[in-house]
Amino acid sequence: MATNTETTTSSDSYITCTDCNTNELTSSTDEFVTAFSDNDENGEQNDDETCKDILSLETSNDDLFQDIDSETVVDEYSEEEKQKALLIVECLKRNDVRNLRKLGRTKAGFVCDVLRRMVWPKICKVDVIATSPRPDSEEMSKHPFYTQVVLDVNRSLKRFPPSIAENHRLAMQQQLITLIMRVLMKNPSFHYYQGYHDICITFLLILGEEAAFHCVNTVSKSHLSVFMEKTMESTADLLDIIPLIVRQENERLADFLEQSEVGNIFCLSWIITWFSHVLRNYQTVGRLFDLFLVSDKHMSLYLTSSIILFKAEDILKLNCDLATVHHYLTRTVESEESLPFEKLIDEAQSLLEKYPPQEMVEKQIENKKREQQNVQKFSNFWNIFNIRYLLRKTTSIGFISLAVLVVVSATIFQYWRNK
Repeated sequence: MATNTETTTSSDSYITCTDCNTNELTSSTDEFVTAFSDNDENGEQNDDETCKDILSLETSNDDLFQDIDSETVVDEYSEEEKQKALLIVECLKRNDVRNLRKLGRTKAGFVCDVLRRMVWPKICKVDVIATSPRPDSEEMSKHPFYTQVVLDVNRSLKRFPPSIAENHRLAMQQQLITLIMRVLMKNPSFHYYQGYHDICITFLLILGEEAAFHCVNTVSKSHLSVFMEKTMESTADLLDIIPLIVRQENERLADFLEQSEVGNIFCLSWIITWFSHVLRNYQTVGRLFDLFLVSDKHMSLYLTSSIILFKAEDILKLNCDLATVHHYLTRTVESEESLPFEKLIDEAQSLLEKYPPQEMVEKQIENKKREQQNVQKFSNFWNIFNIRYLLRKTTSIGFISLAVLVVVSATIFQYWRNK
């Protein structure tokens, strides 16, 4: 299991040219970054004309960047985001996936959907030009998961931006069904789970059907593979890592949650949908997908842990009972306005560095074995009262000895009663 070993910068500051391997970036990008990084004597940012147009990178004749225009990236975003957008474009021009991954982990991620449309396929290492045959409606309808997929997609209205016209939304819902079924039919070992469609919607909205298919197919084999197993047992094991991380940072909070018996089910939908099922803010969802795509596959566990730790003070004020604590925790992410996601992302990355996934997985396995041993000991104790167990486990000689012991005991008891 790979552990994220690259050094990341704080999410509270944007990545600079130094962070992104300055020697490999063009002079035009250096000038652009300098224009925003340098402050004058009064502490105000320089308003160099170089910053006015992202096309100054001479990408206007490149088909890959034809969708980028000054209005998309410059007018709608802050100066730091403009700076970062140019760094992303420069990395794309140089096919520098390593630095793209660094940029995805820092503040604002890949900034906007125009850039995500180009970056995500690079991160997933897929060829967006390649095509894969689409199954027809009859083929899809015969698939064992088809009915459930259709039901889930038909209930996914709130996941589409309200600005989308109804006829367009209906067409996209059909594309979503086709997208999911293509992945499932290409990978017969995959088992569809409720929530998978939420992840697929995000890819579809940003990339379009064909590019989304290639990216989702790749991510399903890596980051999402454990969720697509026949049972959710492995997923449940992953969730058990969250309280282990919390305990490392705040033992009092961990004890409180354990005493309340709230378990981990409250965050299941966060993990298996990359938070897309519970977050209403479209930009926040895109930002989190940037993070998860460039990070270790366990990053959603660390982000969940950082959210719980962030809310520790409020949690400890609650009545320590399952209903109260569960209700509060399930509402935590839904009230996303109160969550500083960039700060939480930064904290999640720090937690991952302090407590590497491999160590946490091994610790979870040890805890599970210990619990199973305790259950087995308890079960063995009660089996002495289980006649079927005795008949199955005891040899004929042993059973005769046991029978003699029972008869002798009964005789002594009867003698004692009659005395």
